[in-house]
Amino acid sequence: MDDDYSEDEGEFNAEISHQEEFITHDLKTPLEQSINIVQQKPTLQEKSTIQSNQNSPKQITTLQEKLVPSERTSVFERVIHTLRGLGFHIIEKVRFLKGLSMNSDLIALKIIHANEFLDLILILPIKLNMLNGELKVSNKQVRYIPLNDKFKENGSSFRLLLNSTINDLGEVYNAMRGDLVNEGKLLSYLKRHLRVDISIESSMTKKKLFFRAGPLQYKIFIEPLLICNNEVRFMEKAIPFSYLKDVNLHIINEKRIPNFLTYLENKYSLLEEHGEQKGTLLLYEESFNQFLQNGKKLSLPFIGFGFILLLLVIFQALAMLELVVNIGYAMVGIYSTSLVYLYIKFFKTKLEVQTEFNTPIHQRQLNIDDSALILIGDELNHELMSQFVYECLGKDSNSSFIHKIEETQAQKKLDNNLLSTKIKNDTLFEEREERKTEEEWENDNIT
Repeated sequence: MDDDYSEDEGEFNAEISHQEEFITHDLKTPLEQSINIVQQKPTLQEKSTIQSNQNSPKQITTLQEKLVPSERTSVFERVIHTLRGLGFHIIEKVRFLKGLSMNSDLIALKIIHANEFLDLILILPIKLNMLNGELKVSNKQVRYIPLNDKFKENGSSFRLLLNSTINDLGEVYNAMRGDLVNEGKLLSYLKRHLRVDISIESSMTKKKLFFRAGPLQYKIFIEPLLICNNEVRFMEKAIPFSYLKDVNLHIINEKRIPNFLTYLENKYSLLEEHGEQKGTLLLYEESFNQFLQNGKKLSLPFIGFGFILLLLVIFQALAMLELVVNIGYAMVGIYSTSLVYLYIKFFKTKLEVQTEFNTPIHQRQLNIDDSALILIGDELNHELMSQFVYECLGKDSNSSFIHKIEETQAQKKLDNNLLSTKIKNDTLFEEREERKTEEEWENDNIT
């Protein structure tokens, strides 16, 4: 019987591998069609599981730790429905983007209008966590807590699966970012989808500065997302959404997708509205125009000086000519020094713009003063504000406003705990009183 089961198991695995290979590599297959194909697999696996119920208890226990194909399909359908409901466009796995999409389960994007000069593009490479147990997330590791106690001491295979999933998202992020910077396939896809000619603006020295299409600048943010069908706990700080800042990865429960994506849109919109660095296109062009205008103003005295020098030559005022020439040397020195100062000022702005383009936002040291934080805090509740501060300023920010937020959160948590304790005590008191009343009533009846 074991041999029969092994043969059935082999056929089942071959069938599953064949279907997965078809979905993964036949990139012409639409996402909805892929989902329909996956839906055929649960019947095979459920039959196999039932047949092995008596002969292979260890395998059944292992399967309980993972999503079965039917559950995986259901989660994907719900996620896609949620994303589309929030205005996201789902990028189908087309051959054109084969190298960028093969390590993600799906890719979504959305355009956010920031102002008349700037649009934001959110790109979400998404992968589904296949494990059913709880995740404990910290900066050092993402720890999986198995459902079955027998795997808690030796769950290396689950750790490997989880780490592989996280690494896949990291590879997708790096591939997408490199593709955009080099004006590759993904940027071509965005051009076709948005129907605008997005290109990279470069300086006179061929340094890349920003994405633009005519007078409109585009800022593109890639946000890898690991979606779980189980509880996710963040061990670093009390914030709503687990976030690994070093790799720019959010790990969230499926049910929290709407709240998370709303926060993510608000985060980037508020950074542009209240942050120190506004649209780099305007910043660069204003700085460049200011450099040209100031350079012209510095040149005006030389026109007058040249006219005076011409008159002295015409009237052959040689005594005065020597004095004017000496003054001219001094003016040239002042002009050169001023011009160098103006160029350094412009170069500093250009360097800031160039650094912003080349450095992902999660690796930058963002400067947001308390006044801006107060304005941002008016748009977000205390929990989301803590999330914003953690992501943008780090865990150990010294802002007095941030300390105030943390104190408010701690007090709120304490109040909630006290309220819960009070409700519990009141409930116990009411139950005791109710039992006491019932006992008295029974005693009266007996009497």
